[in-house]
Amino acid sequence: MQKRKKNRAHQASSVLPWIPPDSPISLSKAIRDRISREYDATGVFLNIPFDDRYSELEMALTSTLTAYGLTPHIAKERRRVEVRLLKIVELMLTCKYGITDLSMPNRMNMPFELGLLLGFGRETFLMSSKRYSALQSISDMNFCDVYYHENKCESLISGLSQWIERTCSKKQISTRTLIGRFGALKAAKKSLGEDYHKLRLDQIKSLLGIAQEGLRYPAALHPKKQG
Repeated sequence: MQKRKKNRAHQASSVLPWIPPDSPISLSKAIRDRISREYDATGVFLNIPFDDRYSELEMALTSTLTAYGLTPHIAKERRRVEVRLLKIVELMLTCKYGITDLSMPNRMNMPFELGLLLGFGRETFLMSSKRYSALQSISDMNFCDVYYHENKCESLISGLSQWIERTCSKKQISTRTLIGRFGALKAAKKSLGEDYHKLRLDQIKSLLGIAQEGLRYPAALHPKKQG
């Protein structure tokens, strides 16, 4: 256990960028130490819209990433009171990878955070809903590959799994299996209603882990019936 913590801290310290002390995103020693402690080589920072219209695509991301043993992280999961930009930078640096969706060109924080991810050297899967829409936000993206999912979860799952198997994981999982896993997560959300949003990532993993057994959830995860 001690050796694992030491290796994780060394891994994190080797990827922490040098940031001038007068920069708006300068990291205090406490934050750098926290990044070293919490650095996750399976972590993926999700630079995606916080929007109800995006909820199913977010579920497709979660179900696919966890199938490969990767851990999605998103800024809204943090609970500490802190400056928002520093919170985002810390979470990015805690992750080894990134995913950015530029489907909503009016959301300028998406391309801004993409710039940070690339500046920090994070391997990033870049996608958008329709062809060339990403270039409305950043014309410089002409030089790199952008995956277009057309707002279809099955398409997103297919493209994302190809990137994961090239970049992040030695696992090979069929698209059919991954789409089935996404369907299981949708069924879980429908069954649990508003309680779905209270689930932690480990509970979501648990639900997906037993999906092939007919979506029988642990009793603790069932919403209580009224009356």
